[in-house]
Amino acid sequence: MENNKKVYARKKALNTVLDARRVEIAERSMTDAAKEARTTAISQRKEAEETDVTLEGQLYGAGIAE
Repeated sequence: MENNKKVYARKKALNTVLDARRVEIAERSMTDAAKEARTTAISQRKEAEETDVTLEGQLYGAGIAE
């Protein structure tokens, strides 16, 4: 009976360690996804700004009659 308690305690300790590791991996994964989302948002914003500058240059460029 005492041996069963030791085995149970070891399994419980191992499960606790494994659960902590799973949480750590999940948190890192979420962080990577957030980083990728920020990078994508920045790229999209830069593309939009570049498009705006190009359009503005066409409106106010040299040779445009008023």
